[in-house]
Amino acid sequence: MENLKSNLENQRTKYREYFTKSVAEIQKRIDKIKPLDVQEDIFADFDAESSGKKWQTEVLQMLENDISKDIYLKFREILSKRSNYTCSGCATCCNLACSEFSPEELQRRAQNGDNFAQQFLSVFVPYSSREEARKVYPQYIELLEQTKEDEVYFYHCPKLTEDKRCSDYENRPQICRDFPDNPLTLLPASCGFCRWKKENEEIYMLDICLLGTGGMMPLPYRWLKIKYRCNYVYIIRIKLSRNRKNNRRTSRIKIQSAPNS
Repeated sequence: MENLKSNLENQRTKYREYFTKSVAEIQKRIDKIKPLDVQEDIFADFDAESSGKKWQTEVLQMLENDISKDIYLKFREILSKRSNYTCSGCATCCNLACSEFSPEELQRRAQNGDNFAQQFLSVFVPYSSREEARKVYPQYIELLEQTKEDEVYFYHCPKLTEDKRCSDYENRPQICRDFPDNPLTLLPASCGFCRWKKENEEIYMLDICLLGTGGMMPLPYRWLKIKYRCNYVYIIRIKLSRNRKNNRRTSRIKIQSAPNS
């Protein structure tokens, strides 16, 4: 339990550190392209044809195109390295999947066309009780109980055989083929992808912070994973907000604090 908890705390500490650095890095790049005749900061409302408005547009393009494209390429490179590792057959991810959604909510989402919910329900069924799930990975359940305020629901795959093999392996859905889908996933020591996680989690976390400061994506949250958020860290997000006073769209960079989790 201590190793798992220590791993989580280390990731949270690194995340806070990287977030602070990424905000500073983004601000440097914003200031670097700031016109000399602009005295206001990037949050100001500028006239449509002003150099300040052009600056805001350039910043939007930088954050939404240049930075995000570079990071997505890094994501793809990291994921490609996963092919160098193989499943060890510990079956933990088959025996214990968790979600913030109840079976009823997943059913509703699946009926509304949610692809992830559809795939999830094609594989997993809910445990009859939390105690049944606890038998599979007690340290992980305990960690969730100590760190997650919201309700968590636990599931397992009924297609797993007694010798920890998938009885329908060739037809397994994409969520099974892709797991773990990023290096921030909490994995048991028996998982064959632990080395991949260890080698790539820091650079992945830094990329997530940079991309997050550009407002391009939320922090990763999938099954068998804990949400990493810092309630005192600031996120720079790019938004197009509507100026109701004169009914025109204006580029606006807002600083928002990350929600608690």
